[in-house]
Amino acid sequence: MADSYRNQLLHEVCEPEMSNFPETTLVKVSFRCDEKYKAELANSDCILHVSVGQQYHEGDKFLATMDLINETFNSCTIILCDTLQRHSLRIMNPDLTDAEARKEALRLGDEWLERNQLAYKYLKINSKVMRWDDWLHHKDYNKYYQEVVNAYKNNQSYRDAIHATINNFLTRRKTSNSLGFSYEEAFETSETYILEECPILIPLWAETKCQFVIYPRFRTSAMRATYDYFLGENSDIILKEVALKFNHRAIPKKFSFSFID
Repeated sequence: MADSYRNQLLHEVCEPEMSNFPETTLVKVSFRCDEKYKAELANSDCILHVSVGQQYHEGDKFLATMDLINETFNSCTIILCDTLQRHSLRIMNPDLTDAEARKEALRLGDEWLERNQLAYKYLKINSKVMRWDDWLHHKDYNKYYQEVVNAYKNNQSYRDAIHATINNFLTRRKTSNSLGFSYEEAFETSETYILEECPILIPLWAETKCQFVIYPRFRTSAMRATYDYFLGENSDIILKEVALKFNHRAIPKKFSFSFID
């Protein structure tokens, strides 16, 4: 039964052959961000936010993404948001207990690291991989979590931003028939997901002083509201958002790193 959960999350993503070291890519990746930030990308530090099971974080697309990061930045912290996905697993599979969902999310994270190691193991720049639990157990997590919860309870515009993100997510799930819970139960689980996520993606990651956060899509309304709430006047200094655009190359591009220890 666990394999069915994995298949739902991975959506038949492409798995690279670890024995065949590619030299070129036909995937073109480009950064999407505010024009005023583009000149600041070179030689800065970034966080790459990875969601387990998304096609853009797998195979050729992920290799090409890491190639561009390797060419551009001084350092990259790859953060694998694996155990956060336990909430999504329960929304899709309501029969799962919390413990079972967590175990499954960890397994999927382990598999992602093994499957995609070619993309991060051989980078020339300074890099490291961190997992969701590294941040969930951070000494400052509970402090920021309580600040987020207080803002959610007492700030109407902040609460509205989170509710908009939840409703957008659940509408997509309902349309794709991947909503196992009732809408009300799924809303409550999604609320738990976001209230766990917000303290890490903004105030805790701000402690790294990384100038940019890279993710294929732009921030949700919940993340934008959290960013404004916590960073305010520092919004042009750290954790500036960079999205990605993928296209096909007519001419293969040679990777900026080689797969040799």
